[in-house]
Parts: sequence; structure tokens; C-alpha cells
Amino acid sequence: MAAVTVAAAVVVVVVVVVVVVVVVVVVVAAGEGEEEEEEEEEEEEQQQQQQQQQQQQQQQKQQQQQGASTAALQFLTHKGPAIYLPFPPFFIVTFILFFFFSFSATLWKSLILTSTSACV
Repeated sequence: MAAVTVAAAVVVVVVVVVVVVVVVVVVVAAGEGEEEEEEEEEEEEQQQQQQQQQQQQQQQKQQQQQGASTAALQFLTHKGPAIYLPFPPFFIVTFILFFFFSFSATLWKSLILTSTSACV
């Protein structure tokens, strides 16, 4: 009787081990298949991203070229002033002259005072 029980136990253990090995092999094989699919999907995504980047770069180049040509065309056909100032040039000239003459007057005054004090 004990021999039958031991034999039954051995058979059960062998069956369990075989089932576990089969399950592990199936899971590993499925995992490898998924990994390959994931790698393929990643490669496809990378290719799509590269294509999109190349398309964007080409579009940017075209836009830059078009922008440069339109800017040059606008510059050549422009009839108004080339620089738009927030205030008229008259105020700029007046501002520069005012500071130039005020500085030069201060400079002349200091030169005169220095030269006369040196003479005295």
C-alpha cells in the first residue's frame, strides 16, 4: 500500500513539474514574441518620428527661404522709411545736439576755469 502511495505521489510530482515546465516555456515564448513586437513597434515609431522631423526640417527650410525672398522683395519694393522710429528723427537730432552742446559747454567752462586759475 505504501508503495502505491509513493508511486502515486511521484506521478503527481512529475505531472506538476511537467505542467510547470510547459507553462514556463509557453510564457517565455509569448514574452519573446511580445518583445519582438514591441521592438518592431519601437522601430516603426522611431522611423515615423525621423520622417516627421525630416518633414518639419524641410518645411522650416522652405519657410525660411520663402520668408527671406519675401523680405528681400519687400525691402526692394518698399517706398517708405527703412526704419520705423517711435518718435520723429527731429527729436533724436535735438536730443543729441542738446547733450553735445551742454557737455561741450561744461567742458569749455572747466577748461577756462582751469586755465585762468593756473595763470593766477
